[in-house]
Amino acid sequence: MRALAAALVVVTFVLVPALALAKGPTLPPNESVWQGRYVCAQGVTGLTLTVRPVGADRVSATFSFYAVPENPDVPSGSYTMTGLLSATSEVVQLVPERWVQQPRGYVMVAMSGTFDVAQGVMRGRVDGPGCTEFQLRRMR
Repeated sequence: MRALAAALVVVTFVLVPALALAKGPTLPPNESVWQGRYVCAQGVTGLTLTVRPVGADRVSATFSFYAVPENPDVPSGSYTMTGLLSATSEVVQLVPERWVQQPRGYVMVAMSGTFDVAQGVMRGRVDGPGCTEFQLRRMR
């Protein structure tokens, strides 16, 4: 009887990690920060995207843009976004919500693309006037 109980304990400890791995990649439960660049009509622009989970794959985000050395005349600005960041499908889809700080003449843009949790990279298309792509790396 003791041998059977000991065997059950060993099997339980072996199965729990296997079940955790079977779930696949997951997003961190807290805020994450991604930094990089995107390209729109104003040229190459710095971007910090701060993402906060609000549901299963639903997130809210803050899109903060700013000048970079090769394009020093870009003003700083930011706005909130909402959308999908799914670790299982590795898809990101974010739409603008409201301005936090709006520079004169600037419009909010949407983003869609893919990301890799393990490598900490996100890339895709920016949907806005004269926009093309974005590339970000996870900072935390």
